[in-house]
Amino acid sequence: MNTVQNQHRVVAGLQLTKEERDALGITPFLPRQVLDLEQEMTTILSRMREMPTDFAKYLFLRGLRERNKALFYHLISAHIEELLPIVYTPTISEPIQRFSQCYDGTSGVYFSIDQMAELPRLMEQVKAKYPRIDIVIVTDGEGILGIGDWGVGGSEIVAGKGVVYTVAAHIPAERILTVMLDVGTNNPELLADPYYLGLRQKRAIGAEYDAFIAAFITELNHSYPQALLHWEDFGRENADRLLQKYADSFTFNDDIQGTGIIVLAALSAALKRVQADLFAQKIFIFGAGSAGRGIAAQIKDWLVTQGLTMQEADQCFYFFGKEGLISKQKELAGLPLAEAVNQIHPTVLVGTSTSPGAFTREIVTSMAQSCETPIIFPISNPTALAEATPQDLLDWTQSRVFVATGSPFEDVMIGGKRHRVAQANNALAYPGLALGAILGNATRINAKMLSVAAEAIGAFETSDDALLPAIPELHAVSMTVAKAVAEYSLGETWSNSVFEEKLYTYLN
Repeated sequence: MNTVQNQHRVVAGLQLTKEERDALGITPFLPRQVLDLEQEMTTILSRMREMPTDFAKYLFLRGLRERNKALFYHLISAHIEELLPIVYTPTISEPIQRFSQCYDGTSGVYFSIDQMAELPRLMEQVKAKYPRIDIVIVTDGEGILGIGDWGVGGSEIVAGKGVVYTVAAHIPAERILTVMLDVGTNNPELLADPYYLGLRQKRAIGAEYDAFIAAFITELNHSYPQALLHWEDFGRENADRLLQKYADSFTFNDDIQGTGIIVLAALSAALKRVQADLFAQKIFIFGAGSAGRGIAAQIKDWLVTQGLTMQEADQCFYFFGKEGLISKQKELAGLPLAEAVNQIHPTVLVGTSTSPGAFTREIVTSMAQSCETPIIFPISNPTALAEATPQDLLDWTQSRVFVATGSPFEDVMIGGKRHRVAQANNALAYPGLALGAILGNATRINAKMLSVAAEAIGAFETSDDALLPAIPELHAVSMTVAKAVAEYSLGETWSNSVFEEKLYTYLN
């Protein structure tokens, strides 16, 4: 798709011709040699690879993003398997936690709750700098990945999401606004840090918090009435509540709906391979927070489309919180996971608990005794918080398991056979969903659009036995999802050439 690839043509740096340098008046400030794109990328990549840690590589690439966006996006796209884990998860958790020590003026918008009365004026300044915005990614920093409340450091996660939108779906970076809503922090480490760059006060709650969110939404709708609002890493108490409160808006919560899409995609692919009886599924959700509930909601909607009643779909699910199994049945309520596995015999086990090692050998082998092909998804991230490792799951079940993880894991060797581990990475879902909604002139993200996205991912042909496409296929997957969502939104069927024409028109 040449029309798309050309969107990030490099127009700065050492690739400028003599004539371009003269026209810009910068000839004396650059070395004489003119490099082509491949030469400059090779030089940058070589410098990055010499750096001792992924954190150092992240900072280097972040600096490149600020001074030469075009080169940055070319580089990430060309080496996506190597570089996406550095500019996004899992590496991004460290710069989030060390934000105040490594902030270097990188782009992004910051609104603090003590500035609420000034929001109209501040948003005017934002609008002046960014006149056209298609996607707004916002966080309050309370529920970052699996590491919790990191306050103003949350600005790094929304920046990372913006990078993925551009790399995966080629949505222009200048049309993506990343916003940090600073309402304080309950992290004692940050509150005690004299160099912390956010509000050094406890998090606002209740009416004060809601008033700030409402004021932000009002100004956002005034400045960018057609933009998609992407909620990111809000805390458990607010994530689903805000999504429901603003359900009539053009809005999407990646932690709830994006995670639901990608887990459903993996699950539908697994169930199709084993030709499973959908009516006989017993699905354990270990971690009953917003992500777990969002996954369940998405799967339930899909099960209904496959022929189950809502009541039948509800009966497939078992949720586990901190106190064990959540159940209205007195004899089941509070059962620990291990005991529940022994008694109920699940077919699917999904982990969103951020409890590393929670899926023990005892639990997994017990599940495998009553289920011919267990489906086990330790989704929690970053990697250190996964409920089990793919290597252990395959070893404990003699490779009789379908696995998808939330964070990237190395391939697993079993009996001389290499197994690629499917990563249930939301990056496979939300860029295509958003692009499809934009191309389809949508004004809301509804449940059917989420299912359409999941089905498109689940049906995407992989070159191996993994349940989900690999990261190098991210762009192709995003285009597939975008086409499916746009077609659904408009009630039309597009040829590939029509889709490319629509995409070209949007990008230009």
